[in-house]
Amino acid sequence: LPTSTLSKLVQAVHKEFTFLNPNPSPQDVVAARRQENEQAMLLLGADSICLEQFHDSIYRGSPERNIFFYQRMKEILGDVHPAEATITEEIGNAVIRLSDRYDKETVFYAPLAIGNHVDHQITHQVGIALHDAGLKVLFYEDYPYSDTKEYFRIPCRLLLGRNRGWLRVLEPLLLLFFLSLAKQGWLMGKRYQTVEERAKEDSLTEKIIPLSEQDITAKSRSVAAYTSQVPMLFESEGIIKERFMLYSCCLGGERVWRKGI
Repeated sequence: LPTSTLSKLVQAVHKEFTFLNPNPSPQDVVAARRQENEQAMLLLGADSICLEQFHDSIYRGSPERNIFFYQRMKEILGDVHPAEATITEEIGNAVIRLSDRYDKETVFYAPLAIGNHVDHQITHQVGIALHDAGLKVLFYEDYPYSDTKEYFRIPCRLLLGRNRGWLRVLEPLLLLFFLSLAKQGWLMGKRYQTVEERAKEDSLTEKIIPLSEQDITAKSRSVAAYTSQVPMLFESEGIIKERFMLYSCCLGGERVWRKGI
């Protein structure tokens, strides 16, 4: 992790973590994110394993030489940097080395990478690699990125800021503006693909897992544990369950995808 030189993107992201201290370091932020993950797993009754050798995209590069692979949000939502050509294999091998923690019936879940966040893209490719290695893999939909309107609400919130007050009334207009630009080919990075487009590209078939209200409540509580991400992705904790209930009702449960039939 960088200790002194920080990119402008890192500095911007760290402003969302000033609840930790006025000037949070990468170590502070990473520790907070890991604590969120552990809390989410605790709520689900699951174990948590962290591959500490792999850092978030904003920190990767050669910080000591002031080189960061991803320095703009457009790059975070673009192509994986050429210098990271081997990272999928490295992560896949790290997971396989944990074979004492799982058996042949274990199912691995990886994102579809809707929204094109580079870390999601890399994890998606890890899922493909694990499948090709003979392991069972299901791909989940990256909500709220997988909901087109919710995805384009995110840049609205980034532009208007967290404490936007009366500016909130501008969000519907901004959303229409971004959706219009997207239809005309405007990109925040790579072209946005719908779930169905991504599934067709990777030859995936869908599977619906029925969810009870208790299941959705548990899922909502675990997502809410990622407190640093809630304002940007959902605006407030109170509407997370409502969004998941609606999404589940539309799909008939939790929709996941798998290679083959």
